[in-house]
This record gives sequence, C-alpha cells and structure tokens, in this order.
Amino acid sequence: YLMDVDRVQGVRQLLGIYVDNILLVPDRSNFVTHNSGHPPLPLLSYAGLDAIGLGGPAWAGVITSLVGSTAVVAVLVTLRRLRAEDWARPAAPFLALSPLAIWVYVSADGAFMAVGAWGLALLAMAAGQRHRGRALALGAAAGVVLGTSLFLSYGLVLLAPLALSVLWVARSWRPLLPAVGGALAVVALFALGGFWWLQGQQTLVVRYYQGIAADRPQQYWVWANLAIVALAVGPAVVAGVGLAASRQGWPVSWRDRARAAWWLALGAVVAIVAADLSAMSKSETERIWLPFMVWLVPLAALLPARTQRVWLGVQVAWTLAIALILRTTW
Repeated sequence: YLMDVDRVQGVRQLLGIYVDNILLVPDRSNFVTHNSGHPPLPLLSYAGLDAIGLGGPAWAGVITSLVGSTAVVAVLVTLRRLRAEDWARPAAPFLALSPLAIWVYVSADGAFMAVGAWGLALLAMAAGQRHRGRALALGAAAGVVLGTSLFLSYGLVLLAPLALSVLWVARSWRPLLPAVGGALAVVALFALGGFWWLQGQQTLVVRYYQGIAADRPQQYWVWANLAIVALAVGPAVVAGVGLAASRQGWPVSWRDRARAAWWLALGAVVAIVAADLSAMSKSETERIWLPFMVWLVPLAALLPARTQRVWLGVQVAWTLAIALILRTTW
C-alpha cells in the first residue's frame, strides 16, 4: 500500500482518480496490486499517517498490528453482549493464540478484520439495548463502522450474513434500519467524493483477471481455499467446527450458551462459501478471509473442558510450526 502514498495529494483528488488507476493500461502508471485490488480507504489511511509524521513501513506496521489485535476484544465483547460471556471466557485463549495472529501482524487484512469485528460488536450492543434512543444511535454507529469496512476491502460486503446472525441471536431487528442507514451514509459520502463503490468493484473484476488470477484455476482453488482455512484456524478450531456440525454441538434452546458462537460461526461459513464460489478468492485466503475466520475460533470452546488445555497447547505448537517452518511469503 505504501508504494502509492506519494501519489495522494488529497482525499478528493484520490477518490476522483482511483477507478482510472485500477486497470493495467499500456503507457499508464496504475496503482500497485494491493491498492488496485482494494477500495481507496487503506491507501488514504496510510497517506493520513504519513501526513501527520507517522510515515514509512515501521509506523504502518506497528499501527496496523495494534488495530488488528483489537479484533480479539471485539469478538469477546460481541459474545458477552449476546449473553454468552461464559462461552467467551474459555474461547479467549484460543482467540489470542490462534494461527490467525501470524497474518494479523504481517498484513493490513488484520486491521480490516478488527474494523468489521467492532462493527458487529456495536450491532450486538444495539440489539441488547433497551433504551430506544441508545439502540438507534448504536445501530447507526454499527452501520457506519460496517459501511467503512466496505471501503477497506470489497469482500467485506460478505459481513452481511454475520450481521444477520448477530440480530438473530439477539432476537432484535430494531437496529437493522439505522445500521443500513449508517452504512448507506458512508457509501454516499464516498460517492460524493468521487468514488462509486460498485464501479470500483466491477473494475476490480477486470483487473483481477489481468493479473495472476488468470493462471489460478478455480477448479483447484475452490477446494484449496478451504484447506487453507483449516490450516489457518488450527486443529482445535477444526475439531470445534466438527462438533458444531454434529448433533452434539447444536444449540438446543434460545438460552443455550453455545447459541451465539454457533450462529456467528454459521454466518462466517456462509461468507466463506460465498467468497469461495465467487472465483474472486483464489489463494492468499489465509489473510483475505481473516474477517470471517476469526468467528470460527470460539467454537474451540465446544471441546470438552478437561481437554481444552491440551488442545490449546496443540494450537500454540501449530502456530509456531507455521511461523517457523513454512515459508508463508508474508
């Protein structure tokens, strides 16, 4: 992202030229791959850091990592607001020591994950708020944050199933309209500035197949992507997903403590499958799908309590093995 920071002369200037610099066109200096493949907000964010004296890769890395790390807190807050605090507590160590942490510290997708997670946390707060005015305000705030995430990564439109899962678990649809309104307000603000989200996304599809994606067969990656998910979340989470998919792991009532984690994970699975079938996610999904995979991790709390310490040790060993043995290129 930082390679194009010097081309940013202002917000309106960048938004006005953004779509024109996505495609690979002869005799034109297009944006580098990451900026071409994302909406303008990541580049604007790093240009903003540069403008206040925090430019360069060191500051960018530190701040991106700090923001990404807060996703763990956001997931726990969401579970607590959905009356699953006793579920969140055993899930917390698995969230903190997940292999996903590797990509939180080496890619901006960790920060995107955190923004999306905080949007869902605000939505859960809104859904659980009895005071009508506060519920509407929190719902609008959730919409603004989730709408902002759309301009970090086009794929975060797939947070919609997770948002619906939050409202379903909370049994409250009151925040839906203010949340939609808040998200549309962000979209309108960018459109007024000169960047129309849908035009950018459609141009990206063309750009995607101008690059290496044309050499990545969908018939392979549609399965390889799912294998990457299993590697990235770790064996404890895979075991938890297996339990959740079995009748043993189904929530049996509205008050079942597993209910919130189960429905959020289901929303994440819907998002992952949709992204996989879109043919716009071929490889690199260990970082691209961070905003979805993090919601699978709490299912590790489904594992029997007497074995959870062992499973946590296995997760740590798995994370270290990926970090130290495999060449991840990130």
